[in-house]
Amino acid sequence: MKGAKKNHEDEEELRAIGRIVHAFSHYQADAEAEFRRWEENYAKCVNSDVGGLSPEHQAMLTCIPARVTGARQAALQNSRFFRTMLSEVCGKAADYEGPPILALAPAAAERHAAATRNRVSAEDVGRVRYALRNLVRDWGVEGAVERAQSYGLIVAELTQRVLGGWGASSLGGLSIGTGVGSSPLGAPEPPRGPPKPPKVLVPGAGLGRLCLDLCAAGFSVVGNEFSYYMLLLSSFVLNHSREAEEFVVHPWVHGCHNHRSEADQLRPAVVPDVLPADLAQNGELCMAAGDFAEVFGRAEEEGAFEAVATSFFLDTAPNVVRYLEVIYHVLKPGGVWVNVGPLLYHWSGQDCEAGEPCVELSLSALEAVAQRVGFRLERKSMVQADFVSDPRSMQKNTYDCVFWTMVKPAS
Repeated sequence: MKGAKKNHEDEEELRAIGRIVHAFSHYQADAEAEFRRWEENYAKCVNSDVGGLSPEHQAMLTCIPARVTGARQAALQNSRFFRTMLSEVCGKAADYEGPPILALAPAAAERHAAATRNRVSAEDVGRVRYALRNLVRDWGVEGAVERAQSYGLIVAELTQRVLGGWGASSLGGLSIGTGVGSSPLGAPEPPRGPPKPPKVLVPGAGLGRLCLDLCAAGFSVVGNEFSYYMLLLSSFVLNHSREAEEFVVHPWVHGCHNHRSEADQLRPAVVPDVLPADLAQNGELCMAAGDFAEVFGRAEEEGAFEAVATSFFLDTAPNVVRYLEVIYHVLKPGGVWVNVGPLLYHWSGQDCEAGEPCVELSLSALEAVAQRVGFRLERKSMVQADFVSDPRSMQKNTYDCVFWTMVKPAS
């Protein structure tokens, strides 16, 4: 029975990957449908047979055709980026060395396209465009302010609380002889190697920038991500970037709302702002795909990490209490959990999986539950942070976020 269940799960996963790869590869066609809508609206304005605008008003709207032309060019650049990503991450070549399931992704995408008559759901269209905006948040120069508002706070807090004095305090946990009797009489002391860096878990790692910023600070980092949109894109950026500012994308092209100018809407962004490999030189990084609670709720993960870092993550849980329990589970006694984020529960108004409750708590209730789980609150403040916002837009996604540090008591 276990084997049958595993095969079913593998088939479901492959179908999901096929759907997502198809959505990425179909990006240009979906963008073109949006641009045709703009053209149709403009045609109504200039067509006198259907009650179009007056010649005077039409003369004021010559910017619209130029915007459509520019948007098409920008979308073509985005499509090239996605196709490069798919060719690198889901390679068909005989020497492909990536995850085996991704080698099957192109064929799975073709099956999905045939089954859906080459259509992409509105939800998947939105997620592809969201991935572009997230790319700039994590790996664009324009995302630096957003990153400082959340990632910067987390890195600074963990650096102070965990890395400070780590070399001295961690020696007791290493197999290094110190003091009388630690080596045979007359034998030289064993060489003192540097202590292993403290391990940090980053659930909801997204495109991996927080993970790499923690690596740059000197941590050994494990990133966890569930979304294949994020996993495919992060794998491309982290493993296939050859130089800084290698790729050009246009993340804001898809909508006409709240732009100060057409140039703002069509403007490019270059990524990555730094070469990911350069950030990883001081630490270590590995990524673990899958559901956070399932992957890290296992017995073998108990006490595996000195710290956990969560950014805009807690409210992605259908049952946030379970997330708190797993975070507590993976921390060593004395381990530190730093969190920044709002409580915009993503499952609100949606059907959870069969038999799974949807838990939506206020901040005070969530804090009380965390303390019931066993955490001790060390510090808490409210900070403003943007999330995937266009820095030049007339509308921002700004949240009053809780920024807290909790500790798993040492005894």
